[in-house]
Amino acid sequence: MLEDATHSQTWTVRAATVSAKFLAHKSGDISIDYQLDDTLDLMPAWFSKERTGLSGFGYNVTTSITGAVWHGLLGASKMETKAHWQTIIRNNKNAVCE
Repeated sequence: MLEDATHSQTWTVRAATVSAKFLAHKSGDISIDYQLDDTLDLMPAWFSKERTGLSGFGYNVTTSITGAVWHGLLGASKMETKAHWQTIIRNNKNAVCE
């Protein structure tokens, strides 16, 4: 039950951003560069303009409890994850479009 609750609340405590840049090459290939930035902090932000509305309220209620355990009891700090990857879609000159 705790595991289910944890998974269902994950969206409220994450701040992941994925951006993508596309480039079409003269050869017909397309390259896509992805950048992921994810932060898990668990600090309430009641009066900041960062988190607003219903999701902001959910985040603040959740982190008021989990943040105290995460930072206070466990002595953990925020975790930042950054990742970058590239996908290349090769031009298939033999492809037939119908």
